[in-house]
Amino acid sequence: MLVGSLAARAQSRASSSSSVETATSSGELAAAKRAVLDAVEGTSRGLRCDDARRAAVERAISALERLNPTPAPAASALQAGSWEVMYSTAPPPSNGALGPFPGVAYQDIDLESGTYVNRLVLERPDWLGATLSARWERVGEDPS
Repeated sequence: MLVGSLAARAQSRASSSSSVETATSSGELAAAKRAVLDAVEGTSRGLRCDDARRAAVERAISALERLNPTPAPAASALQAGSWEVMYSTAPPPSNGALGPFPGVAYQDIDLESGTYVNRLVLERPDWLGATLSARWERVGEDPS
């Protein structure tokens, strides 16, 4: 599971989808986003997270997902771009570490080319990092 930079895209997503305003109040959506950010705070991007905290993060994410106004989010153009990983249960380096070296993980999603890149930028040593590049291909008609 990955949580991207919610705050950075919150305003543009809310304004780009009129169904946010009709199905859910913008205040309710903002509160759910804030709850996710609060839940992941202090977890070192998921690297330092016990089972109770992980369960709290899962609950906050599930609550936010229920408010998602985007039909077929896996096929949505809203996911394109560069995202900072705020929390992850994925293994290294997607979780923000390479061995004992902490850093910041990013996902760069290019919908046109069907590619994504997971990048890990380490703070120290700053000459070391990791990159995983992958391609995907949609199978079938179901956009989810």
